[in-house]
Amino acid sequence: MIQAFSDNNILLANVKFKRVLENGEEEAGIGDGVFQDCITEFWDTFFATRTCGTTYKIPTLHHSYQESEWEAVARIFAIGWLRFGYLPIQLAPPFLKEALSLPSPETSLMEVFFNYISPTEKDVLSEALQDFQSADMDEVLSVLSSHSCTVLPNENNLQKILEEIAHKEMVQQPAYIIKCWKPILRSIGETMTAENLDKITENLQPKARNVAKSIKFQQSMSQSETTVSNHLLRFIRERDQKELGLFLRYCTGSDLFLSKTIEVTFKEMSEFSRRPIAHTCTQHLELASDYSTYAEFRAEFCSVLNSGVWVMDMS
Repeated sequence: MIQAFSDNNILLANVKFKRVLENGEEEAGIGDGVFQDCITEFWDTFFATRTCGTTYKIPTLHHSYQESEWEAVARIFAIGWLRFGYLPIQLAPPFLKEALSLPSPETSLMEVFFNYISPTEKDVLSEALQDFQSADMDEVLSVLSSHSCTVLPNENNLQKILEEIAHKEMVQQPAYIIKCWKPILRSIGETMTAENLDKITENLQPKARNVAKSIKFQQSMSQSETTVSNHLLRFIRERDQKELGLFLRYCTGSDLFLSKTIEVTFKEMSEFSRRPIAHTCTQHLELASDYSTYAEFRAEFCSVLNSGVWVMDMS
């Protein structure tokens, strides 16, 4: 994808994706579902290999990524948004707004920084800020050292040290990447404000209530099908955000909530072949019409989602 999107004119083209399976054969699936799944897969890989951070992530410089590669990433960002409203919402808000050339009021980076570092580091630093004398100094020094801090902290300078580290890691270090992204993403930023972006990223996050409301069942259902429909809604409501992302990706191709209706139908399946079957191009989910218990339903659906092996067909 980096190679393909290094073409300066690709955003003007009718882009289509075709995937090749591990056995070398082309996957039969085509259309928006495949497109969304490829964009989602790209960002999953990008976040894992080219960023740092936990809840929020910041792209990091790498010797194999020069100007053309970073510009290609920006075009992938652009086409995901232009084609179906996909935004890489794991990117830290200050970085995202700067890349989109969105003016935003001056805000403290500390809250964002605490969602960038690990929960353990956040706890150590928060405790030190609240009561420096009682803090475990070995832990504090270890955390600061991992962020290349060479200043010895004390009760009076810790806040300033953390603000400087946050600025370095979230503003200074990705400055070159932002410079490469800005010309390509500026036109997208012109269609929104910083406040709009905050609302968009909030709405794109998978939430159980929204996902449950997007499920559409057939009007006439048997008693057993009604029971399975209740199993599905219960299953959705029990998932955390990451698991909801997996569910949405299985059904729609995207791990974000894009306000698409997921149509659910039922069919007779033997116990041996029984499993949920999703058709991402049409946002259609097929379920077996009978399960003896909710536990069986949950186990089979979790097995499919956790397998990570989803082959798209033409159905």
